[in-house]
Amino acid sequence: MTLITVSLLTTLYVSSAAAIQVSVCHDATYDISVDATSLCSGSGAAPAGKSCPKAGDVAVADCLSTLPSYGSERCVAPEDAVCQVVKGDTWGCVLPSVGCNLTLVEIENACETWDYNGDDKVISIGSFNDQEDYDQSWFVPTIKLREIEGCGKKPTPAPTTPAPTPAATKFNATTPA
Repeated sequence: MTLITVSLLTTLYVSSAAAIQVSVCHDATYDISVDATSLCSGSGAAPAGKSCPKAGDVAVADCLSTLPSYGSERCVAPEDAVCQVVKGDTWGCVLPSVGCNLTLVEIENACETWDYNGDDKVISIGSFNDQEDYDQSWFVPTIKLREIEGCGKKPTPAPTTPAPTPAATKFNATTPA
C-alpha cells in the first residue's frame, strides 16, 4: 500500500466520523463524533441511529443560563442523553432527568385588574383635553384604589417590640461667672 492510499483511507475514515452537532431536547447543542448514520434521528417505530451526547460533553451552541446543563458560564451534559421519541413519532436526544415534554402551568393572576375582554376598540385617536370628546366610561374605577405590594405579596409587618426608652443622663454644665 502506498502512502497516498493510506492517507486517502485515513481521510475518508476521519470525515465519516467527524463531529456532528446534535441538539438535546430542552438543552444545548453538542458536538459528537459518530458516523452520521448512527445519530439519533428519524421518525417512525424506530430511530435511524441511537448516538447522543454523553455526560461531560461540552456544548458548542445554544448554551443558555436557564438550561439544566449550565454552570460556570458553559453547558456540560450532566448525564448521558438517550434516544427517544420527542414529539409524535420523531426521535431525538433527551436528558433523562429533564425529559422532553414540558407541561405549562397556568398561573392565576394574584392582582386585581380591570375588566377587559379583548374586544375593546379605540373609536378615535387624539389627546384627552377639554376640547375633545371621549368615552368617560374608560376612566371609571372598577376596583378600590390601593397600593399593590408585589402583586399578591404582603409587606413585611412592622416590628411589634416597643422602642427602647432613652436613659436619663446627667449633665453638669457650669455657667461662666
